[in-house]
Amino acid sequence: MKALIFILSSIIFLSANLYGQEIQNLICYKIEDWEAVAPEVEDTSRLPLFGEYVEEIPDSLIGEDYEVYIEGLVSEEEPLDQEDEGAFPKLNPDMTFEVLGEPLGDPAAVLAFYQDRECAPAWYAESSFLSSGEQVLDLIAQSPNDGLHREDYHYETLRDTYEQITGEFESMGLYNPNLIAAFDLLMTDAVLLYSQHMRIGKIDPKATGKMYEIEREEVLLVDSLGYHLQVGDLASYLQSIEPIHPQYKKLKSALVKFRAEMSDQETVFVPAGKAMRIGDEGERVAMLRKRLAPEDTLKAINQILTDTIYFVFDADSTIYESKTIPTDSFIVKVDSLYNEALFDSTLYKLVTEFQESNGLEVDGIVGSGTLGVLNIGPDDKLRTILINLERWRWLPREMGDRYLFVNVAGFELRVMDMDTVSLTKRVCVGRQWTPTPIFSDRLRYIDFNPTWTVPYSISSKELLPKIKANPGYLASQNMDLLSGGKKVNPYSVDWSTIGRRNFPYVIRQRSGAGNALGLMKFMFPNRYNVYVHDTQSKKLFAKESRAFSHGCVRLEEPRELAEFLLEGTKYDSDKIGQILRRGKNKRVDLDEPLPIVIAYFTAWVDESGEILFYPDVYKRDQSLEQLYFEE
Repeated sequence: MKALIFILSSIIFLSANLYGQEIQNLICYKIEDWEAVAPEVEDTSRLPLFGEYVEEIPDSLIGEDYEVYIEGLVSEEEPLDQEDEGAFPKLNPDMTFEVLGEPLGDPAAVLAFYQDRECAPAWYAESSFLSSGEQVLDLIAQSPNDGLHREDYHYETLRDTYEQITGEFESMGLYNPNLIAAFDLLMTDAVLLYSQHMRIGKIDPKATGKMYEIEREEVLLVDSLGYHLQVGDLASYLQSIEPIHPQYKKLKSALVKFRAEMSDQETVFVPAGKAMRIGDEGERVAMLRKRLAPEDTLKAINQILTDTIYFVFDADSTIYESKTIPTDSFIVKVDSLYNEALFDSTLYKLVTEFQESNGLEVDGIVGSGTLGVLNIGPDDKLRTILINLERWRWLPREMGDRYLFVNVAGFELRVMDMDTVSLTKRVCVGRQWTPTPIFSDRLRYIDFNPTWTVPYSISSKELLPKIKANPGYLASQNMDLLSGGKKVNPYSVDWSTIGRRNFPYVIRQRSGAGNALGLMKFMFPNRYNVYVHDTQSKKLFAKESRAFSHGCVRLEEPRELAEFLLEGTKYDSDKIGQILRRGKNKRVDLDEPLPIVIAYFTAWVDESGEILFYPDVYKRDQSLEQLYFEE
């Protein structure tokens, strides 16, 4: 009996090996075709593509004469240079590459993958599908939760083929090597393409035509996937490609919730017209109320609580709480307590909350700007969420234990400690015509009581007319006119001969309370001459939309950031105060340069889990949407 069991086990083992070897042979035949120069005459002796297969494969066909291949996958005759990391074989650009009728996303990567493993199948072993294949199919099925499209990764074809193969095995007890080899190749293409999209993004950010200089990481996905499959640890590989940024995870969770609620959302579009404000009445006000509060904000007659309803009807538009309004100081319309078309202070509160959560100026007035954001429908918001998930995938996976993060669209700077936001400050960024560039660098030092060397564009365009009108303007602004590093008396210059195109001077503003950079600047030297700095225009931080600078990042309460960054050094709060009171320029280097990322996100999830949609101040969403959804 034991002998019989041993014989049967041996037969099963040998059969499994034969199946595995046949699948490997079929993949090798394909690799040989990829490595060959395209023949002048088509070889019709081979079966075309992987789409057609024989239900029962005769033993006579299992061998060197039985070949299945993808027509047109060819490369140069030179083998892949293994010393050149990341170098893939060159493929014939005139050919199309398909498996099971599906165009391959990256055929060169697929070829390199199988070359490295000598054609061994990746998703089949010992006469069975590896559980990793089912795991990856399930993962691809969930890719819409990351804002991706599962059909980019051959999902339906792979799922149908998987079920076909396993179904035939259950009914006949045999696998079809031809179909398994095709499945293996297509699955590898899907995994590599999905990995690339998850790890570094689907779209090259530079393809948007917008200035973007945060370098995407170079990752050797082919090598990494091959290694993790070899050691049987696919889970670690899949974990390594998923973005780990806390905001990405929050936005991903918010996307799932948003999609679930989309079917229940009824967007009321409010027609354009005159700006609406508290005290106004009309049909558009009623539509505004329905847009902001689907549930009725007015209670039934005689059920209105006087300690929770607010009205404004006096001459100076003062907001009163109904329980405290003097009865002889205002006029109330008879039906005002029950009129949904009246812009009362309940509606005013809804408007201000909406403005605050969408980065708008919080004034309680529904003008064209607020109305434009109000009329953004769920589909538009969904698209915004998806492209902002893509922006997170562009960023390096690791940005350091501590770093500064400036969201230009959100007008905020955050100090990040691992996954924790340690400090948040409002900022002003560049205007639409002088945008703040999107890039990353390292903060190296803080310049206290800085001088300001005025950029040439500002000197020649903005200051020159003022100097021509009054050469004393420079002295009034604590500025020096320099040539070759030496001061020049502005009254000695014939300004009639100087224009924007031939302005030969440098203008520098001395340290002091009136300096345009304020009392400090945070320096990360870069080719844009952009930095974070203090400002004299403090009142601008009260505005919700803060695109006012020439490109630099103006910071609210910069001293708090300086003390935070220099904590634990000899430059404590008292020392910083002494430096500032002295009024002399002082450079203080950080012990360790600190990474700073200046990015652009128009969708952000706050601490409560609510999605904030910021205005697309630089019109970057449109160009990205066009590429992302075309792809």
